[in-house]
Amino acid sequence: LKALVYVSTAYTNVNNPFIEEKVYPPIADWQKTIDVAESLDEHTLNIFTAKYLDYAPNTYNFSKNLAESIIQEYSFSLPCAIVRPSIVYPSLKEPMPGWIDNVYGPIGMYIGAGKGILRVGYCNKYLNEDVVPVDIVIKAILVVSWKIGLTTFTGSTFVLNCINPKPMTHQNIIELFYTIATEVPLEGIVWTISQTTTDNFTLYYILFILLHILPAMLIDMILNFSGRRPFLVRLQRNLYVVNRFLGYFTCNDWKFSNTNSLALMSSISSEDWDMFSFNYSDFNSEEYYK
Repeated sequence: LKALVYVSTAYTNVNNPFIEEKVYPPIADWQKTIDVAESLDEHTLNIFTAKYLDYAPNTYNFSKNLAESIIQEYSFSLPCAIVRPSIVYPSLKEPMPGWIDNVYGPIGMYIGAGKGILRVGYCNKYLNEDVVPVDIVIKAILVVSWKIGLTTFTGSTFVLNCINPKPMTHQNIIELFYTIATEVPLEGIVWTISQTTTDNFTLYYILFILLHILPAMLIDMILNFSGRRPFLVRLQRNLYVVNRFLGYFTCNDWKFSNTNSLALMSSISSEDWDMFSFNYSDFNSEEYYK
């Protein structure tokens, strides 16, 4: 094995406002965590989880945090690296602009907003939304693999934060999105496109009840009386869960070091630049989101 590259997330150490390109001390011992998970029943684990996660917002980030410590342990005997992408978005160019293989969290929210289903967003509109296209992440992984595969083995873990060099604020993205949605509307729009954002959870909850749940109940009642299957209340419940999950990241802000990223890009030859460069600081954001 010439190189082992682990794909983590830029949000493994959210207790630090500035996240460097290094492996931080883990939240818990990964071996003890496995022992705990294997020895306790599911009910006890569910009760125990909230305390055990410590500062991690969810089990996904928690497991990524522990996995990084495992990689660091094995880096003493194996060439290892960690790539930490921020929020992964559809492709910039390859295999085609806008490609993605599933509708997940943020993308589902955009589709919901474009159809008029999502009307209240839980976020701080003045903070940056750090997103990176999936093909940029893949290129970063390939270049990191090349680097550690050819570098003299040192027993250390190479870490690269794969982030957006020029992130936009949530407000700018929302304004851009609604401009595009007006020009190129989605199919199957159920309500006029409009959205309110707030980082006050109490206000968000009240607005969600008024603008999401109550209209959904009314429409589902009409669908039920007309002999069709109601679905909007169930859909709104799913939107609420996703909004709450993403809210931790859209209502908080982090800065990321990209020293290793810049150094690695400078080592790419001019012949390989077009194919392997993961620099996209000059991309057209309007064309990308469209």
